[in-house]
Amino acid sequence: MAGVRTLGNLKARIADELIRPDLSSQIVLAIQDAILEAASNRFWFNEVRGLALPLIAGQEYYTNDDLSALTEIDAIWFVLGGRRSVYPIGNIDVDQMSEGGGFTGEPYRYARYGDAFRFYPIPGSAYTIYIDGVSRLSPLVADSDLNGWTNEGERLIRAIAKRELLLNVIQGPDSQGDAQVQQLIVDKQIHDLKSQSYDRAATGQMAYNG
Repeated sequence: MAGVRTLGNLKARIADELIRPDLSSQIVLAIQDAILEAASNRFWFNEVRGLALPLIAGQEYYTNDDLSALTEIDAIWFVLGGRRSVYPIGNIDVDQMSEGGGFTGEPYRYARYGDAFRFYPIPGSAYTIYIDGVSRLSPLVADSDLNGWTNEGERLIRAIAKRELLLNVIQGPDSQGDAQVQQLIVDKQIHDLKSQSYDRAATGQMAYNG
């Protein structure tokens, strides 16, 4: 599809703009750091709607790459004669509620335990849970890989990565000033992306990344 950009495109553009084709490994690390920093923000393209998680009878804990990537949870729910919500609770609270035995039934509480999700009661039968929230998106490994950070958020990631390279790798006589310019671009990109996200939310045009 025309206009779709990949990790390889992002790496090449950063090298071209810095005129440093010798920094290939450092650019990869800078992009990874940039994505971690940018992922603390909510934009329309890193929102998840309806991420499906099958629950298995008798299984209390669940983890996978999609769950580990979730940075915020808006809602967890399933459909059983209508929509039923599963509400957050602290992991210690689940421990206290579970004292005396592993109760099973229809889950109505969940807790996060490291990268895992824990449901209470332990599912007594199979359910499909749906999760709405915010995700770091799928990792970028191969040059052909792409996601919202290489497309909708490409300018933001590029500016953060260049700032980090200027400050921590290149460290030339003009690097400090050039890094400050990149920070101004970072601030503007975050503002613009959040404004676009607000506009889309106001018109109901939410992203689906499940």
